[in-house]
Amino acid sequence: MRPRMNVPLSPADRATVAMWSRRVLLVWTVIVASLVAYALLAQREPATANIENSQQQAQSVAPRGPR
Repeated sequence: MRPRMNVPLSPADRATVAMWSRRVLLVWTVIVASLVAYALLAQREPATANIENSQQQAQSVAPRGPR
């Protein structure tokens, strides 16, 4: 393994690194929050859209006869 080089940074460089670190964390937070919101809001089928009548379900699946 190569040894890590530890270069002391100037106060201006440390401020720049801190600013970029905060920006990267903010961007990842926005990305994760948008994915969670999309997963919650854009569900394919609402939970209340169940077929209540089994007869309707049987009719929708039943074959129609010879073609």
